[in-house]
Amino acid sequence: APSAGRGGGDPPPVVAGYLVLQRLSVRASVAKLVVAPARRRQGIGRLLLSRAVELATAGRAQVCTLHVDASNAPALALYRSLGFAVVGAKPDYYCVGRDAYAMELVLVAA
Repeated sequence: APSAGRGGGDPPPVVAGYLVLQRLSVRASVAKLVVAPARRRQGIGRLLLSRAVELATAGRAQVCTLHVDASNAPALALYRSLGFAVVGAKPDYYCVGRDAYAMELVLVAA
């Protein structure tokens, strides 16, 4: 029997991931990048971040920035593979004892 409120018995859609990109003057900043645990290691984060960099470049941003948990090796590897570089550390950024790295990708030559 079809599920209540949805014709055909199709399962509800599931969000695999999302990215929030903020624009501040000549800087684009990745405020949030989330991929559902069951969908990690499938290229979704890479696709979202690549598209965000394309949008930032098309919008004439000069640099794209983000913060990442210093202990998140998979995220650091992804960001580095797309050209982001660590430009600073943020001690206790998330909470006491949990640091972050500030990373950036230069989009246009100065």
